Amino acid sequence: MTMKSFSSFIYAALISNALFAGNHYVSSVNGSTVGTGTQGNPYKNLSQVGTIAAGDTVFLECGSLFRETLTLFSGGTSGARIVITNYGSGAKPVISGADTVQNWTQDGTKYYATFSGTVKNFFANNKEQIIARTPNEGIYYQLDSAQTTYLKDAALTQTNGYWNGAKVCVHTAQWCWEKSTVSTYQNGQVNYSPALTLSAIGGYGYFFYDKDSCLNAAKEWYYDSVNSKLWFIPANGTADELFCEASVRNAGILLQNNAHYVTISGIRFEKQGNAGVQTSNQTQHAIVRDCEFFGQYNYGVYTRGKYHLIENCRFDEVDGHGVDINAAGNTEVSHCSFKNIGQFRNSGIGGQANLSAIAVNFADSCYLHHNTIDSVGYCGISCDGAYSVVEKNTASHCMLLNNDGAPFKAFGGLSHNTVFRNNIAYDTQGNIDGTYNGTFETPGLYFDNYVNNNTFENNTVYNIPQKGIFQNSGSSDNSIIGNVVFGSTVGLDINGGFQVNDTLNRIEVKQNVLCALNSSSYPLRQIDYFNPNVFEQGVLDSNYYFQPYAANHAVLRPQGTPQNNTLAVWQSFSGQDEHTKNAFAGYNTLSMIPELFVNPTDNDSVFQLINLYLDLDSNVVCGSITVSAYYSKVLINTGQACITSIGDEVNQIRFTVFPNPADDKITLVCSGTLINTPMNLIDINGRTILSQLVSTPLTEVNVSNLLPGIYFVQISNEVRKIIIE
Repeated sequence: MTMKSFSSFIYAALISNALFAGNHYVSSVNGSTVGTGTQGNPYKNLSQVGTIAAGDTVFLECGSLFRETLTLFSGGTSGARIVITNYGSGAKPVISGADTVQNWTQDGTKYYATFSGTVKNFFANNKEQIIARTPNEGIYYQLDSAQTTYLKDAALTQTNGYWNGAKVCVHTAQWCWEKSTVSTYQNGQVNYSPALTLSAIGGYGYFFYDKDSCLNAAKEWYYDSVNSKLWFIPANGTADELFCEASVRNAGILLQNNAHYVTISGIRFEKQGNAGVQTSNQTQHAIVRDCEFFGQYNYGVYTRGKYHLIENCRFDEVDGHGVDINAAGNTEVSHCSFKNIGQFRNSGIGGQANLSAIAVNFADSCYLHHNTIDSVGYCGISCDGAYSVVEKNTASHCMLLNNDGAPFKAFGGLSHNTVFRNNIAYDTQGNIDGTYNGTFETPGLYFDNYVNNNTFENNTVYNIPQKGIFQNSGSSDNSIIGNVVFGSTVGLDINGGFQVNDTLNRIEVKQNVLCALNSSSYPLRQIDYFNPNVFEQGVLDSNYYFQPYAANHAVLRPQGTPQNNTLAVWQSFSGQDEHTKNAFAGYNTLSMIPELFVNPTDNDSVFQLINLYLDLDSNVVCGSITVSAYYSKVLINTGQACITSIGDEVNQIRFTVFPNPADDKITLVCSGTLINTPMNLIDINGRTILSQLVSTPLTEVNVSNLLPGIYFVQISNEVRKIIIE
């Protein structure tokens, strides 16, 4: 079933439910605690709804606020779904996981309020505040050594037992910050439980938090559960001047195991301790559509079970994962926007999988498409598992808190037969705070250890300075085809690893455009080519390597001799890249500028060109260029204006001349079809006064000996008029 027909089916089901099934109306604004649940006499609270049967619709009035959890223990059927949606006009109804905090008492620079409940998070004027920590935000202790159950730091000077009961957040690897609770502290050793997944390296960062003595900076808060007091230091003004809320409920809507075929539409979820919408392991066929998620501590949508659809939703300032898919899969996430996901190292679920916009945790057969991701602590889309499709997504400003990850990433031997296609990754750098001697360089696309039979196809990477595409050791049988990498220090890094068991076999690399923008960059980097026990390369061919700034920087082989290779040397040595082109070799790097034209839409885009450009095959492009959906093209701007022409004739121009007028030399910019063709310079009387072979797409001609006047340049059957001054 196509997405269009599927959406039509769901719309018809909604209409059917409204006409023939039971309806339940709820309004916190106009409802009553003795209401009957009709539109004219709605319930006031979600708890009044009672039993919801297959085919029923629960209508929440726009503008309402419900500080409750709605739990469904049973669901609908394929022909009679349960629907939870809105009615009326105005802002979406809100299901909140937070209660207000009022009546503050000042104690020096701090304020406290009596508050009962398990507080997971705290907000002031709808902005998440910082749970009290030491050292303060942006500063870290450095550990000496660590195991999964303890760390040692001789620089700690607090008395024994001081940190008992506090929480600790440890940077255990370049890709994660893990957290636990301190059981005992003595003589610089911090013991914690539960155990962390990894043992941190000496010099890595950590910090303590969620302890009363840590409360000393603006925006920090701490909840004293023993005395039922919430403490807070406002950034400005007094606590009573702010609208304060504490997260106390775990879920907004909870679908238990038998709650199948439920549609949730047009609802805003805020500040839940675990998730706005949460499904159970056996739940199937849930739909979450046109909803908003804000301020959840762990997840916006937490899916378990199968056959779920999440579409046209907005996720803002969710601490863990925007969407978490686990335990089964077969889930679709489409046309959603994600902004500021994973803002704090010690928020969310902790562990190695945290702080991503969309996380598929070894679940199969998912379809992730047309999502927009901006500003994420870890990965934009981490898709681990098999037989999924990740296509037509854009991801920017990822890896804000870690450096070993990527906007688009797959990890592990269970990740296979997944396609990443027509995605756009940009403006991502990585963050090494708390990392001691961290050497990982953040890429745009990343196949990590033992990923196999996966494909990167027709993706675009730009403004990611370190690496474009990274194929890590241990992987095999992956294809990297038709991608465009613009401006990374290494366009494609094929890392064979240093251990025999980290084999990297049969990696196919074809039809990619790898574009360097300075003399220190490389289109291709390849490690351990010499060792057959470590590296068995598949076919590399028919790519474009653009590196006109340093001819010997086409391919870097760090352990080879020489390390820096021209394309010709690489081809001769490796037997690879037979048909790969050294794009734009010999061009004037001072006067010509590579440009990237990106189309992040579903339709072909036409870009109007003021200047004359050259394409990858050195053909002249003038007037306009068409870029297909979710793809890009690299052109070289010559800095010269397009020649005026009529109709489509402008696209037939195969060469131009600049500057015009000229004095001592002219430059011929020629299409590849004119290479090895004679050029004749003809005076106004028709005499050929100079002939020269066009040897490269950019050919200089010395005209310093010519008298001032009008001349004509003829190549093949085309003629251009020039003026010599």
